[in-house]
Amino acid sequence: MMSRSLILGLAAALTMGAAPAVADAGGFHVGFRVWAPVPAPAPVEVRHHRHHPHRCEFIPGHYEERTVAFEVPGYWRDETTPPVYREVRGKHGRIRIVMVRPATTYRVFVPARTEYRTERIWVPGRFVCGCR
Repeated sequence: MMSRSLILGLAAALTMGAAPAVADAGGFHVGFRVWAPVPAPAPVEVRHHRHHPHRCEFIPGHYEERTVAFEVPGYWRDETTPPVYREVRGKHGRIRIVMVRPATTYRVFVPARTEYRTERIWVPGRFVCGCR
């Protein structure tokens, strides 16, 4: 008797689109998960006045690209100029390389600026109601 009801229950669960559950770390888990497709919401009609019907419909979520402006603050930057060398001929005709000007480091202020970045933002779905 029990085996007959067990077989009928399993057959009913398998015909409804059920799938076996995943095994646990400690062994198998007995049970079934039932998956059913989720239908899109149907348009809803609402009357807020006697002669003025509204129609509400669902707009699904989507991505939008938006340009966002952000301020980059000013900062000081160290810049270095390389040393300057020159070839010089000595009194006995020998060529030597001498440093005319050493390397110098100085600070330069980079002013604040506005940068623009394009971001992709998820806009969730919503119901929109309006007059016909």
